[in-house]
Amino acid sequence: MAASHIGMFIAGRICQGVSAAVVWSVGLALLVDTADQDETGQMLGTTGISMGLGLLLAPLLGGIVFSRAGYYAVFGMCFGLLAIDIVLRLVMIEKQVAAKWIKEDDHPEVTQQQKPEGTNSPDEERAEVGNTESSVRQVISHTRSTVSTTGGAAERSQAFLVLFSSPRVLATLWAALAVSILLTAFDAVLPIFVTTTFHWDSLGAGLIFLPIAIPSFLEPIAGWLADRYGSRWLATGGFVCTVPLLVLLRFVTHNSTSQIVVLCVLLVGIGLVVNGIMTPVLVELTFALRDIERDRPGLFGKKGAYAQTYSLFNVAFAGGCLLGPIIAGLIRDASDWPTMTWSLSIIAAFASITTALWLGPPGSGPRLWSE
Repeated sequence: MAASHIGMFIAGRICQGVSAAVVWSVGLALLVDTADQDETGQMLGTTGISMGLGLLLAPLLGGIVFSRAGYYAVFGMCFGLLAIDIVLRLVMIEKQVAAKWIKEDDHPEVTQQQKPEGTNSPDEERAEVGNTESSVRQVISHTRSTVSTTGGAAERSQAFLVLFSSPRVLATLWAALAVSILLTAFDAVLPIFVTTTFHWDSLGAGLIFLPIAIPSFLEPIAGWLADRYGSRWLATGGFVCTVPLLVLLRFVTHNSTSQIVVLCVLLVGIGLVVNGIMTPVLVELTFALRDIERDRPGLFGKKGAYAQTYSLFNVAFAGGCLLGPIIAGLIRDASDWPTMTWSLSIIAAFASITTALWLGPPGSGPRLWSE
């Protein structure tokens, strides 16, 4: 907000990116750790609403507030959101803390009149000896388990190599990158396009993102479908449907009511299918990690590798946020709007092939690269 030259802007954006990466990775790990396995998709779909709306409503709200209240009002809105976010994080109860309370409620203390010392019957003394021996055996068993787990520390150090060697994980990360590119590509070119073609002001340039943002509310449905039918064909179908929608954008060329309607309808379709892909991709990444942990127990340690895995997802998504506006902007400047739209359709077409081949558990579909 107080930046006066480009260096301060860059420093501020770096700090913003670091904080967002930490919050996003840890937040997803907490969510998946808390959710039941058969409800993972729905929970991630609910989270996808906030992510999609945040990416797509930010230009909308920024444009409206800037046009009505000016530059500093936009940052005032941001500070208000940060304050709400901090309060919510302070009142959040983690699963481990909640589990302690649940155990205390499930096992209330039983008050009994204590007997004088040395008045136990022979049967009670034998029972106490048996309990002591059982406790000793449990301690020995726990110690052996701890030693065995510690011995696998060298193997856990190769966890990232295992993740990167899985075509299923790589295909999922590529799908996340492609979705991010398709979503954020419009941030750079769509406001300029509607301004030059329809002669809209900053308010109209912000409102044009609504058709893409509204379908984000349907992401829990996509998560529910992914929980029950798998992620492969949902993601593949989404990318396939995106291809003709992007190509058809090339026919929006002049200022008329019909052209505006066509643009909005196509943007609604793109928002529906692209946002619908994101949740199956997250579900697939979660299931891929669980399958690896099942096949190689102890590889990722006692607490698993959810945070590390979602940090990789965050890197892929952030890479798409970086590449999307750059790719779309460069193509738009070098050529025109129609060329930019069909160029994006090529990315969607390629992503549909990789998701069809490598998403899903091993043996569940056609593959060119074995696990």
